[in-house]
Amino acid sequence: MNIHPKQMVLAAALLAGAAGCAPLSQAAPADVETCAAGQQCTITGTIVVHRGAPASVAQIVNANGCHALALTEKDYLTYSKVPGARISVSGTAYNQNYDAIIASYLLKDRLVASGVCTRGTVLYVDSIKTLPER
Repeated sequence: MNIHPKQMVLAAALLAGAAGCAPLSQAAPADVETCAAGQQCTITGTIVVHRGAPASVAQIVNANGCHALALTEKDYLTYSKVPGARISVSGTAYNQNYDAIIASYLLKDRLVASGVCTRGTVLYVDSIKTLPER
């Protein structure tokens, strides 16, 4: 199987981005959200967006670590212009495809980069809102 150079660049970016997320083994405050596959979840934190091909990468980072997000193209564009914005997102969690060979995959109607964060789930975002800075 041949891997396209863009996939290698994206894979490197994903690994670098995931390395910056807090490990799950760190103690988290009791009020931090837990979000398992199949659940409706609301998560608050700081958004990080990396625009790229074949898929853009979005994640929300909070005291509980890093959560992968599946955004609309409009939301990728909007939040790539406001790096580090505090947001609240709601949606359904799905098991994340984590494969060293697959750079991205389709989750419903959204292209998601493989292996973003180490949580094992990706939140298919139904609603997103920007929060005031603390």
